[in-house]
Amino acid sequence: MEKVQTIKEKLRNHMPNPPSTNTVACTLLWSAVTRARMQRVLELESEMSRLPMAVNGRKRIHERFVDPEAPYFGNVVLCSWVEAAVRDVAKCGRDESIEYMRQGRAFPSPDRINTGYIGVVWELVEQLIDRRALYPGWDLFDSRDLFITSWADLGLYNYDFGNGLRKAQFVRIPYAEVNGNVIILPRRRCVSGEASEEGLEMVVMLRRDDLEVLKMDDLWKLSK
Repeated sequence: MEKVQTIKEKLRNHMPNPPSTNTVACTLLWSAVTRARMQRVLELESEMSRLPMAVNGRKRIHERFVDPEAPYFGNVVLCSWVEAAVRDVAKCGRDESIEYMRQGRAFPSPDRINTGYIGVVWELVEQLIDRRALYPGWDLFDSRDLFITSWADLGLYNYDFGNGLRKAQFVRIPYAEVNGNVIILPRRRCVSGEASEEGLEMVVMLRRDDLEVLKMDDLWKLSK
């Protein structure tokens, strides 16, 4: 969080609306994962990389889009992504990359996903004869792209599950074997005056050898 806050402060005087904590954290992680992969795949530097981020569409749907008597519209999960040259991604979060980040080229734009966007996607899907033709526009199993889903705002630490369980002490996900996926876990925030350490927890799914390199990245060192 210290590194994230430092970047946000540097961008504050250069952007009308500085990026969110989630956006900066995702950008830093994308950069660190890319640097780790580049040590194993030398030719990666000449390629392009995509950072798709899952966007919850349900809260972005206008109330008139669904039946008031049956408002549930399933799991509307869309994606916002940014594509950039690997050599540029590898610099993000370091001093020489602030200008690149300031121009917004390192950040996805989930704000562009609104009711109109969701309606268009729905119509396109409805027109498909065979919906198996749909597939992700990125690769989860190579050494180029990184997909991130954030559960940070899910207040699981505030829920009381009743006798025998009470409130959760920690939140984790089951094991998943994927090369290029990250889940930002629910944040443990200060509630009702209780002491709580603000931070970000995440599950990073990569090749084992890339993970070992990632552990040594500057991302985990405190800002100066």
